[in-house]
Amino acid sequence: MMMNYPFTVSVCVTTYKPDDKKLRLTLESIMRQKNCPFEIIVADDGTEDLAQEEIEDYFAAWNFHAYKIVRAPKNYGTVHNTLAAYLVARGKYIKDISPGDYLYADTALADMTAFMEAGGHEAAFGRACYYCEEQGVYRILDYMNPRDLSPYEAGDFAAAAHAQLLCQDYPCGAAFMARRELLTGYMRLLLDRVTFTEDRAYTMMLADGIRLAFWNHNFVWYEYGGGISTNRENVWQERIIRDNQAFFALLAQRHPELSSVCRWHIFDGYEAEDIWYAYAKETKEYYRRIDEARAQGMFSYLRGAAPEELAKLVREKVMFSCV
Repeated sequence: MMMNYPFTVSVCVTTYKPDDKKLRLTLESIMRQKNCPFEIIVADDGTEDLAQEEIEDYFAAWNFHAYKIVRAPKNYGTVHNTLAAYLVARGKYIKDISPGDYLYADTALADMTAFMEAGGHEAAFGRACYYCEEQGVYRILDYMNPRDLSPYEAGDFAAAAHAQLLCQDYPCGAAFMARRELLTGYMRLLLDRVTFTEDRAYTMMLADGIRLAFWNHNFVWYEYGGGISTNRENVWQERIIRDNQAFFALLAQRHPELSSVCRWHIFDGYEAEDIWYAYAKETKEYYRRIDEARAQGMFSYLRGAAPEELAKLVREKVMFSCV
């Protein structure tokens, strides 16, 4: 059955107590998009003083009207908030993004859509250009997730699944786009099991045999250290660990053949079995090889990253980090 979609992409901007400047810049990076019909859904997870009128005024200043603002009555967590956005979305594809993350260039949505349409891909991710900001200076970082891109570059599905399910080397969630119906179904699966790490929907897809295509081009600017997954505060690290354990418990129920590796992730190796020592050894070796290759200058994550693309949004000095 053929479906007609009012928009090609629903860009879902999920927020909680957002920084006003970062939110405006994220919205600008979306409203700049060309050659792709899209809507914007701002889904807020219970911010009591959300500046909704100012957001609406900002849309009006851009003469942009294809938007919705969805507000939760209280803070439920990222998975609930993300699903709330999906349930009112009308695009063929979903693109998630958060304040502080920006679409890489003005044709990012059109280019990713063309890639997905040409290959018939249901879920795909592109390159995420990591950056950080200090005192008004923006630095582009030679870093990316997944740490090892080679399985995706080679189209090696088995190696990609192994890297994620054993080594937890996940692609950056901000760099994904997926078919709306597919992603909504997986978000429902996570609901009330996982609270904050909505990106695990893609990991479950992979475990279910759905290929995650890799668009080997820059798709988003990703604020390193600003989001949940890269936040170094202890409270967030503990929440991520709990979410991770909940996800692997769910994965073990769905895929009993993966129960051993799931138990290893859940119990973090404290209940020692010989096979868990092998898992730990392989994972350690996996990251050692990547770190060694980087130290030897064998590869860089930066591919064609153009500082001017970020500078036109942030209107500040942008440079490559020397670290």
